[in-house]
Amino acid sequence: MIGKIRNIILLILVIITGLQTGKGQSNTMYYMYGVPQSHFLNPATQPQCRIYIGLPVTSSMEFSYYNSSVGMEDVIWYDSDDGIVKHPLYSDADLEEFLSNFKKANYLSFTNSISLISFGFGIQDMYLNLDLTSKMNERLIYPRDLLVLALEGNTDGQSFDLSTFSVDVSEHLELGIGFSKKFGDQVTVGIRPKILFGLAAMNTTNREFTINTGLREWEVVSDMEVNICTPGLNIPTDDEGVIDFDGDFDADSTLDSFSDYRKLATGNMGLGIDIGAHYRPIEQVEVSLSFIDIGYIKWKNYTHTAVLDGTFLFEGYEENNVGDSIDYLDYVLDSLKSSFRITGSGKEFRTTLSPKLFIGGRYFITPGLDVGALARFDFIEKNVDFSTLLMANWRPSTVFGISLSYGLFDGSPTSFGLGWTLRLGPFSTYFIFDNIPTSYNVIDDVPVPIGFRGFTYRYGINLVFGCNQYKRLRRDKPMYYSEEY
Repeated sequence: MIGKIRNIILLILVIITGLQTGKGQSNTMYYMYGVPQSHFLNPATQPQCRIYIGLPVTSSMEFSYYNSSVGMEDVIWYDSDDGIVKHPLYSDADLEEFLSNFKKANYLSFTNSISLISFGFGIQDMYLNLDLTSKMNERLIYPRDLLVLALEGNTDGQSFDLSTFSVDVSEHLELGIGFSKKFGDQVTVGIRPKILFGLAAMNTTNREFTINTGLREWEVVSDMEVNICTPGLNIPTDDEGVIDFDGDFDADSTLDSFSDYRKLATGNMGLGIDIGAHYRPIEQVEVSLSFIDIGYIKWKNYTHTAVLDGTFLFEGYEENNVGDSIDYLDYVLDSLKSSFRITGSGKEFRTTLSPKLFIGGRYFITPGLDVGALARFDFIEKNVDFSTLLMANWRPSTVFGISLSYGLFDGSPTSFGLGWTLRLGPFSTYFIFDNIPTSYNVIDDVPVPIGFRGFTYRYGINLVFGCNQYKRLRRDKPMYYSEEY
């Protein structure tokens, strides 16, 4: 049994380290020339064209996945002394060294955003834009003690703190209206208030979750709440409001008019805001600051709550023995399931966005070439994740630009980002790849990236107008273009 469990855990670790993506948004895009959607990262950024219209759905599509703790080289490696491929659960592997990669709280995240409507226009020193974006965010936070329990087993009198465990899944529409304004040649500020329309959510509130192990029994102390919102989907409940898993989960048949669907779309709403600024103390230097995704969604329609609260006793495992049969594992899972009290009440709950702080600076070597750095802070629950990038942007003409970024995570270079833009007549396209690994180990002729925790991909197509005319109206030429163009 223990072998099966460990093999499953190893498979999961290989999967989560092999599918890494960025931290939710493309960092390389922050200073990219020719990408109107760069105002997603700093609302003070103004496009170089007087008008842009994003093609529906294709103006901005992004996919991202990120793992905070381990890279693939921590999960699988080649031992040159023995001539075999090893993993953390191998007999002579240093399991403690592997577990040292994990913090008290670790997370996996997946994000997907698709811009449905996007356009903007400039008037003298001001720029206005509007975007309607579909966003999906999935995040799993798991404690180090969970891996310790699963991989090392337990001894009599051990206590495992699982209170950091949480799941946060949400899908929503974001309607953002951005406004930016230049003040002279030095300062540009921007603000982007957002209305959020919740589509679905699952959120956990974990106040306590502890497992105290013994030779004969385990004590599980829990105070956890799971909130679920499924607009338009009926979840069957019994007379006491408890979810009936044998019932039919189907669409709400009472929705039969436009007014009903309008109420459904606006039944779970929230607010958000992005703010940002660019400052140029001298012509060759620019510093930037932006704080984005500040906001919340209040879920109040089609909500359900699952509660696990109290102390539960289970027959324990013997020292360093993780069970002897699948039947016993099923028994434990059934006991846990029966401990949940799942209600069908309409309890309201609130979820927050994941705020991000960017601090950047760059130096213009020539009007078409600049280099700089960008620091990013991700605020996730009670944790702060930090990363830095070195950046370079080259604009040989007004129709083409290329951007590079080099990621620095935990003080070690790990990956680079590549982005380019191309404008042919009114069509402007861009492609961005973030967190491409820079070094590899070769195992059985298969390259295994080192320090690879994430990957982000974004692309888009826009219609742009008035680029040359707008260039003459703007006075901050070195920031976006050169008189040589």
